[in-house]
Amino acid sequence: HSEDNAAAVLNRLAGLGQGRVTPALKDGQTLYRSRLGPLATVEQADKLLNDVMKQGFNGARIVVD
Repeated sequence: HSEDNAAAVLNRLAGLGQGRVTPALKDGQTLYRSRLGPLATVEQADKLLNDVMKQGFNGARIVVD
C-alpha cells in the first residue's frame, strides 16, 4: 500500500475510531498500514474488527503491540 492509499482507508473508517498510518518494512519494501486504536479490551478489538470487516476490509486483523 502506498501512504496515500492507507490514508484513504482511514478516511473510509473514520466513523469507527481514531486511527493512524504506520510504515512497515517487508521484504525490503516499505508498506503503509492503516491502524485503528489503541483499544482497552479484547471485546472492543473484536467488535472493531467485525465493524471493519463489514466495511469490506476482509483482510483486517487484530495486532497486539
